[in-house]
Amino acid sequence: MALDLGRYSFTLYSWVLLATAVIAVLLFRVLRRRDGAPALHLAWFELSVAAWALPIAFEAAAETRSLKLFWSIAAYPGTTMAPLFFFLFALAYSRQQRYLTGRNIAVLALPPFATTVLAATNPLHGLIWKDIVLQSHSPFAIYVHGGMFWVYIAYAYSLLLAGFVLLLADAVRYPAHYRPQTFLLLLGALFPVIGNAMYVFNLNPIPGLDWTPLAFLASGLILAGAVFRLKAFDLLPRARSQIVESLPDGIIVFDAQDRVVDINQTAAGFFARSPSDLIGRDAAQGIPLWQAIVQAQIGPRKPLVEIPYRIDGDTRWFDAVWKPLLSARNKSDGHILILRDITLRKRMEEERNQLIRELQEALEKVKTLSGLLPICANCKKIRDDQGYWKNVEDYVHEHHDGVQFSHSICPDCEKKLYPEFSKAQRWSTGADS
Repeated sequence: MALDLGRYSFTLYSWVLLATAVIAVLLFRVLRRRDGAPALHLAWFELSVAAWALPIAFEAAAETRSLKLFWSIAAYPGTTMAPLFFFLFALAYSRQQRYLTGRNIAVLALPPFATTVLAATNPLHGLIWKDIVLQSHSPFAIYVHGGMFWVYIAYAYSLLLAGFVLLLADAVRYPAHYRPQTFLLLLGALFPVIGNAMYVFNLNPIPGLDWTPLAFLASGLILAGAVFRLKAFDLLPRARSQIVESLPDGIIVFDAQDRVVDINQTAAGFFARSPSDLIGRDAAQGIPLWQAIVQAQIGPRKPLVEIPYRIDGDTRWFDAVWKPLLSARNKSDGHILILRDITLRKRMEEERNQLIRELQEALEKVKTLSGLLPICANCKKIRDDQGYWKNVEDYVHEHHDGVQFSHSICPDCEKKLYPEFSKAQRWSTGADS
C-alpha cells in the first residue's frame, strides 16, 4: 500500500516539503479571492507547487523503489503545470491578456499533459526515467532520465525564461516608484529556476536531493510579500488597464505590419465586435473602417482626420488620431489609432447648416428696396438697375412680390383737379360752416 507509513522514513526534508505544500495551498486560497488575471494565474501556480511538493515529500521518505516511482509519477501533474502557470501569470501581469485565449492555453498545456501521461506509463517505455537507483547512505534516489524528460525540460525552461523576460521588461518600463514590486516578483521566479537547474544538471552538493520544491517555498514567500506588502496587483498594471478600458475613446494598437496588437472595449464596440475577435488580425480584415482610414491618408503628416463609417444603413463619423510607436532607436514599432465618435456633433452641424440654407433661401425671396432711387421729376417713373424707366407699380412688383396696389386720390389732388366736387364734399360734412 502506498500509504503504509511503516515503509516511510520522514526526514527534515520531507517535513519542509509538507510545509511548502501547506503554504502553497494557503496562498492559493488567498490569491483566488483577489481580482484580476495575474492573481488568478499566480494562485493556480501556487496550487501546482502544492501538487508537486506533497508527493515529493512522500517520495523522499519512501524506502522502496516502487514507492518512489509511484510518488514521482503522482508529482508530475504539478511538476509539469507549474512553469506553464508561471508563464501565464507573467503574461497577465505584463498586460498581454490578448494572448490568454482558451485556444492558446490549451496548446501550451499539451506538452505538460503528454509528459504526465509518459510519466504514468514509464514502466512500458522508460522515456522519462531509464532507471531509479537507491542509495544506501541517503534517502534520496538517483533518477536516470530518458530522452523525453529533456524535451520537456527544454519546454519548461523556455516558458520560465519567457516569463522572466516579460516581468523584466515590465520592471524597466514602469516608473521607478512601481519597480520594487516587479523586481520582487522576478526574484521569486529566479529561485525555482536555480533550484531545478542544480538538480537537473547535477550541480547538487547532495546527490539526488531535488532543491526545486524548497526553492518554490522561498518563491512563494517572496511572491506573498510582493502581493501583500507592496500591493503588487493593486498598482499600475490593473489601474492602467481599467483606465484604458473605461475611456470613451476607442484605442487600437497596431504593429509595424498593421496587425491589431491591442484594442479596448470601446473601439471594439464601435464595430459590434469583442476585443478577442480582432486582436491578432490584419487591420484590413479586422477593422471595418480601415479602407476609409487608408483613403484619408492618415499618418505623420496628417495625424488627425474625420472618417465616415456606414453600418446598417446609418453613417457614423469618427475623429481619428494617429500616433506613432517608436523604439529606443527612434524606429517605428507600430502606431496607435484613437477613435472618437463625433456622429452626434456632425448631425448637429448638419441640422445647423440646413437651417442656415433654409434662412438664406427665405431671404432670397424677400427682396428689399435700399439705396437712392432715380425718379423722373415729371412723370415720376423709376429707373431700374438696367437703366429702364418703369412705372412705380411695375418697379415695386419686381422687388416686392407680396405688394398689392389700390388706387385712390389724395385731398390735395382732389382740390386741384375737382374743385366743385371737393367744395360740395366739404359742405356736406359741415367743414365750411
